[in-house]
Amino acid sequence: MSYYFDLLKTGIDSFSNWSGLVPNLNKSEVFLSGGSSGLQNNILNKLGFQVGSLPFRYLGVPVISARLGKADCITLVNAITARVQSWTHRFLSFAGRLQLIKSVLYSIQVFWASVFFLPCAVLDRIEKIIRQFLWKGPMMGPRGPK
Repeated sequence: MSYYFDLLKTGIDSFSNWSGLVPNLNKSEVFLSGGSSGLQNNILNKLGFQVGSLPFRYLGVPVISARLGKADCITLVNAITARVQSWTHRFLSFAGRLQLIKSVLYSIQVFWASVFFLPCAVLDRIEKIIRQFLWKGPMMGPRGPK
């Protein structure tokens, strides 16, 4: 069994020598699933990394072991809402709002959608936010369009 730990450590060291990139032991984590606690301790001692736990974020997207749910997408909805609210103090024309929606808001959604299948409820919420911003402009209240 120790042969596999040595092989893994040798692979990491070879990559480090070849690329010049050295793993930062304070930032690097190992994600373990199953196995005895003795096996997990051997892996951690040999590599020197910390134990990681799911979910965590990578490039702003949650990495989880299960299907993505509405609660996991709250960050996406909040990011789009925050972006829209940062624009509401400006007086933008309809065409200006449309351009911002096409170039910025849909790009955020497409980035997440390229990684996950987004739940329909999340897509509906995003569409509602975008629709309110497009038609109501800075007044994102419950009233109808201008």
